[in-house]
Amino acid sequence: MIDFFNAKTFIGKKIKLKFTKESLEKSEKNKEIIEENNEWLDKVLKKINFFKRHGLSSQKDVDFSTGVVTSVGKDVDYEENDDGKEFYYIELDSYKWINLNEIEEIIEIE
Repeated sequence: MIDFFNAKTFIGKKIKLKFTKESLEKSEKNKEIIEENNEWLDKVLKKINFFKRHGLSSQKDVDFSTGVVTSVGKDVDYEENDDGKEFYYIELDSYKWINLNEIEEIIEIE
């Protein structure tokens, strides 16, 4: 599992993420909820404009496994995650946020 300090070393570098098995299973199980959330996010004007500028039709078209790390931080809206631990995230390309607990490995790519 990736920790906050390890993730910070990748800021400004292009990376590819390998997600944990649990995260992938949870995503598959919650696919319908995720699709509903994606539809809701599409209605947000800022997101719609961003997607149009980048030729994407919705957030489901976004590749969350690769990108340039723009920041790493603690989510101030949540005190703890399901495991009772603080919620840290990695931000890719200034608009993709991924929970560090969902990342098994970070691979630097060129």
